[in-house]
Amino acid sequence: MYKKLFIIVFLVIFLVVANNAMLFAKENLIVSMFGGTFEKAEREIMVEDFEKENDCTVLVETLLSLASLNKVRAEKDNPTLAVPQMDEIFAVQAVQQDIYTTLDLSKLKNFKDIDGIFTYDHNKFVGWYWGNLLIAYNSDYVKDPPKSWEDLWDPKYKGKLILPDITQTTGMYVLVAWSMLNGGSETNVDPGFEKLASIKPNVLTFWTSHDQAARMLNSGEAWITVWVADRAYTQEMMGSPIRSVVPEGTPYYVGVVGIPDKIEDKELAYKWIDKLLSPEVQKFLGEKITLSPTNTKVDLDLDPTVVERMIGESTKSKLIKNMDYIKINELREGWVERFRREISSQ
Repeated sequence: MYKKLFIIVFLVIFLVVANNAMLFAKENLIVSMFGGTFEKAEREIMVEDFEKENDCTVLVETLLSLASLNKVRAEKDNPTLAVPQMDEIFAVQAVQQDIYTTLDLSKLKNFKDIDGIFTYDHNKFVGWYWGNLLIAYNSDYVKDPPKSWEDLWDPKYKGKLILPDITQTTGMYVLVAWSMLNGGSETNVDPGFEKLASIKPNVLTFWTSHDQAARMLNSGEAWITVWVADRAYTQEMMGSPIRSVVPEGTPYYVGVVGIPDKIEDKELAYKWIDKLLSPEVQKFLGEKITLSPTNTKVDLDLDPTVVERMIGESTKSKLIKNMDYIKINELREGWVERFRREISSQ
């Protein structure tokens, strides 16, 4: 009798607990972040507040752009990643493969304040930060700052110049930009390869990670490189001797977010994107890790010279706009092989 009573009590307790768990279970939102200091800052400003505001749980997958693209490709018919973060050059491939939904802009109250450079007619994704390439240098060794790309050929930099490897998106941008500035295009990169071949006497190595570039510049092993704006500006804000200039004819990159079309419930995904587009979040990330905001309402509380380089017309007027990322993605594998054959192995 006691045994039966125990079983009944146990079953009642179990059912109560199970029902309460089902009743109060929180919805999950799975998003991707790029990792490192980038992810640390984004988590700090985004995750806890978002969970409280929406009574949900945010699950973060640390993925770079290519990994996010591969994941949404593999999960196209049954997606779990609700908001993949990618650089635009990768996201255009997801558009080509009909992975993204067309965004309902009525659900994004901050969209109206996004600079038109970072919105797109297809409305499959939207830019939430941007940056550009630049020339970064160690000011302890370089006393006469460079002014143009051509200054990198100066013999005084022999053995002290490092450039991004072609396997890095930064290196691919260098190839295309130097081609376009010298009579070529996305489909004719011969001028870019000629420039790379002619600059080789100055090149110490082709770097394969941002950490490697930072270490070599800070130590003085290298004096100068082509780098990305947010890395260079963050180093400067941290007290590093690294300084930078934006030359005429520089590529820029945009971090974009969209929503896979077959995600069943998109409401939390829209709210996450809208928060990324908000002036509060973009101001924090701009001041914390020098991500240039796309929201025109952001007022950065930083050194005015840094702000001008991040978002000012003196930088925007020098950008190479409208690179054909579809063509670049089609051809880049062949460029890697050619780079290995003609540049890095010579």
